[in-house]
Amino acid sequence: MQRKPAIVIDCIHSGPVEGLIPAKQISFGEFELDVRTGELRKGERRIRLQEQPFQILLMLLEHPGELVTRDEICKRLWPSGTIVEFEHSVATAIKKLRQALDDEAESPRYVETLPRRGFRFIFPEVDSAGAAEEPSAAPPPVMTSGEEASEAAAAPLATARGRHGWQRKAWAGFAVALVCVLGWLAWRFLIAPRVPAGETLDGSSMTQVTASPGVDRDPSLSPDGSLLAYSSDQSGSFEICVKSLAPGGRAMQLTSDNGQNFQPAWSPDGKLIAYYSQKRGGIWLIPALGGSARLLVDFGSSPAWSPDGTKIAFQSVESGDLGQTLYPNIPQSATLWIVASQGGAPVQLTRPGHPASGHGDPVWSPDGKRIVFSTMTTIFQEIYSVSANGGEPRRLLPLTGFDLVYAPNGRALYFLNSREESWHLMRVPLSPAGDAAGAPEAIANTGNILYRHLRFSADGRFAAFSQLSSASNLQSVRISPETAEAIGVPEPLTRDTTARKLFPHFSPDGKKIAYVNFQYGLDSTIWLADTDGKNVRPLDTAPNHWFLGWFPDSRRIAHTTRQNGSIILESLDIDSGIKARLRDVDPNDSFPRLSPDGKQIAFNRWQDGVLNIWTEPVDGGPAKQLTFDKEFIGFPNWAPDGKSIGAQMQRNGDSHIVWIPSDGGTPIQLTNDPGQSLPRDWSPDGDKIAFAGLRDGVWNIYWVSRRTRAEKQITHYAKPNAFVRYPAWSPRGDQIVYEFTEATGNIWLMRVK
Repeated sequence: MQRKPAIVIDCIHSGPVEGLIPAKQISFGEFELDVRTGELRKGERRIRLQEQPFQILLMLLEHPGELVTRDEICKRLWPSGTIVEFEHSVATAIKKLRQALDDEAESPRYVETLPRRGFRFIFPEVDSAGAAEEPSAAPPPVMTSGEEASEAAAAPLATARGRHGWQRKAWAGFAVALVCVLGWLAWRFLIAPRVPAGETLDGSSMTQVTASPGVDRDPSLSPDGSLLAYSSDQSGSFEICVKSLAPGGRAMQLTSDNGQNFQPAWSPDGKLIAYYSQKRGGIWLIPALGGSARLLVDFGSSPAWSPDGTKIAFQSVESGDLGQTLYPNIPQSATLWIVASQGGAPVQLTRPGHPASGHGDPVWSPDGKRIVFSTMTTIFQEIYSVSANGGEPRRLLPLTGFDLVYAPNGRALYFLNSREESWHLMRVPLSPAGDAAGAPEAIANTGNILYRHLRFSADGRFAAFSQLSSASNLQSVRISPETAEAIGVPEPLTRDTTARKLFPHFSPDGKKIAYVNFQYGLDSTIWLADTDGKNVRPLDTAPNHWFLGWFPDSRRIAHTTRQNGSIILESLDIDSGIKARLRDVDPNDSFPRLSPDGKQIAFNRWQDGVLNIWTEPVDGGPAKQLTFDKEFIGFPNWAPDGKSIGAQMQRNGDSHIVWIPSDGGTPIQLTNDPGQSLPRDWSPDGDKIAFAGLRDGVWNIYWVSRRTRAEKQITHYAKPNAFVRYPAWSPRGDQIVYEFTEATGNIWLMRVK
């Protein structure tokens, strides 16, 4: 059957798109939606609801029993002038909403599709806790912000929708009109003179500022807006450069120590630039127009100046390599610290486990009173803020957010978000106290191209950002079965650079390789190839796969997938395509691996802010904790005989390889070099563990012997803008396959209206 052409719509509309916010809490059936935080709960379980499904659900709940048209959805979800593949985008969002609600399109309980028209919320009872019960109970007319006025005006109307009778509707309509008028008057005469209008990023004005064949990244604008500082690898290592933004302006390289220097940040007076040095370690200061750099603090990264220039906030653990910054990531043990810009002892601002994740990417509020930061574990990400004087952090948003930056007027926070399987530039309005004052909105959907490190000029007239992209393939290197040393140079196994190739696994008979094809904007799928890269084909097109490994018969693989809001473990026959459901999987567990005998899975589990390794039977039964580390041990990988498990241990920003008996025991450390060591697979004889290693700012494939603890470098890449991941060792001992990704990117400017 011929596929219908995609409908592409330019969502242009006049005037603001206003949605009603009926209450702080909305209950229906077994679910409760927190409108402020965007959280959906079913009993005690929190369900991850992505931004577009959340917005659609909110629209449906604002108008229960009524048609919500596709045009209304377009206006709500995509700003004016946004070009989207409308049918696919809405269908994907509705699909994810139904998965979260355990709803069926054919026999819906909550969301009904009206063909070619739109959607309708059909559950008979919707309880809006916190909404006004009578028109007279409307909030007082003097509001503190335009957003709060909209919420107050919307509350009576939302309650009235659930009732019957023309009298109540008439009173509700009168109350809405009255509150709207009073709210508008309060906004117009009390607030508008003090609050600048919301800014608009003018995508049509985008101008490329640098033209590197490698990577220019981390833009930072001088306070007067005339100069741009950034990190560039054009000299062979990442160095800090400054470029004039005047027509014909030239770039000047500030550092030349081969230190892999990242994350420049101008001081508020424009005299100094702070940056992070990966090789030399810590936060450094250098005069903005050239001179000698001096060490400010000997650990940490992501420096951020306070508005008055007296302090610098930073995250404690380094994160300067391309693998962690091309795709945003925060080391799990990172916390926030503050140091005086004139020097002195740094002061810890956040504590491990409060909140439970790595803390990073700090940014000061315009008044200098609070610091907003990102948090991240292997399973969830959120945005928090903390007082600059210390104290308990409070959650700002329960969703992924990186590259945080305040709007020029300080009334909104911008961030990068990877929800909807695509990269989005997001914006959330803020209250005067610095809390979220409404739902986040998508400013731009950038697909699989990252618009990273957004920074505004001090006068708010323009913004700079890094536009980063990558080319990814599986590489193969021949290995001597006798010496385990490389024979020849790596060669491409796949030749499709549009998607990342994750988690390659050899079949137990050594004849096939299965891997995950992952691309932002599309669902991840599992693919199969011969060991020479031929006969490539998708194994299953069902979405959201996580590949665990092969069963011993070399005919079936194990994978997880999402069904009706739950994660399940399945087996899949590679020839017949027959699937068998094995068990449910706890959504809080991550990076599972199947044992060689196909009877157990090992996985990461977070408890009290600490990551450890657990195992559980494939056919059901309780989980067993294997490691009891106080910081971080995770990412298990089974030895060929199933008697040992290799793992990654984090200490002071570095990661090391350890192994433990598969039935539990004391971890034994194998590597000690500074940098990162990410284990993935074992040699067929069970002696060596293959890993991706970061040494002196460059990623390569290594192995370490369990018996002698000797290390051997297998690949010899030298590019700082590339990384390797997930080495898989053939059961025949003659081949290692791994992901190789090379990044490119430049700095761009755009006007702010």
